[in-house]
Amino acid sequence: MRFFRCAARELVFLGLAFLLVIGIAEITLRLNDDFGRNGPGRMGKRPNEAGVEMSYGRPWYHREFRTPVAANSAGFPAREFAAQPNRPVRLAVLGDSYVEGFQLELDHRFVSVAEDELQSVQLLALGRSGAYLPAQLQFADTQLPGMFGPDQQWPEIDGVIVCVRLWGGLNLALGGVAYPVTLPEMPWQWDLKSPLTGWVRWVAIRLIDRPSHGLSLWASKTNAWLSADLRNQKRPLTSKNLRRAANVIETEALGGLVGLMESREKPLAFIYLPSVQEVAGTASPAMLEMKSLLLAAIARTGVPWTDTTESFAGDSSVFFPDDRHPDRDGHAIMAGELALLVRQMLEAK
Repeated sequence: MRFFRCAARELVFLGLAFLLVIGIAEITLRLNDDFGRNGPGRMGKRPNEAGVEMSYGRPWYHREFRTPVAANSAGFPAREFAAQPNRPVRLAVLGDSYVEGFQLELDHRFVSVAEDELQSVQLLALGRSGAYLPAQLQFADTQLPGMFGPDQQWPEIDGVIVCVRLWGGLNLALGGVAYPVTLPEMPWQWDLKSPLTGWVRWVAIRLIDRPSHGLSLWASKTNAWLSADLRNQKRPLTSKNLRRAANVIETEALGGLVGLMESREKPLAFIYLPSVQEVAGTASPAMLEMKSLLLAAIARTGVPWTDTTESFAGDSSVFFPDDRHPDRDGHAIMAGELALLVRQMLEAK
């Protein structure tokens, strides 16, 4: 009995010590939470520069906007896809959260602004948060035919523009996202996630990561660890892994999109959209290497493309300081480049 009493006291002591540490961490995180670009907690609400009140619940990756733009009849936060007689050319623009245009009113998003610059072209913004190149290929292959065409709800499209960003390649190199890729040289991308780690990850995301700053930060780190390639934790972004990821992007995503559009006799173009780190000149060597590999792969496709990075002229102030997405001025820059690319596509046609 004495042994059990001692063990119970030790457990109580350890439990109280753990709560004390968590309490200190919680207070520290809350005191240092500036809601800035690198704020650890991001709890609470405040308006951003555009006057949109934002609600932060989890660190780094979760935001809820209290005044979201209503979705159109297709379920996208974009203008309607119905045909406009004064705009006979219809081009679909595929992309991620940049195309969605977080925090901006619909008419200030770069696809809408570019459409307003082009008198005879209708641009259909098909943006989904986190939809990088492999996911865009899957969408173009499986969902576009069921949306646009003679027997569908909306008229046929005349071409596709795909927005390319750095994070798809980096996430593939990290092994942190299960994109629909099949090259056997990257089997660790999906084979190392056991049911147990999947269950722990689900618990961390759904049950633990709010409302506490301390537990939220712990859950995000645990989630990142469980999602990553367990064999490459020490140096996950090696040149070898970056080249592997770029090879997947080129042979499956880019090559797949080119082949798909050729089979459907639709013109295709790519537009590269930079991150705030690339514009500000703070991108890591791994980011710069991944970008170089991606741009070289895009150039080899032989289709029209453009890199919008230089148009930002190193001005990182055109990104929301609390969100890392372009603000209204940033979208205006991308809109000008998109309009130029559309004109280039039409001239080539």
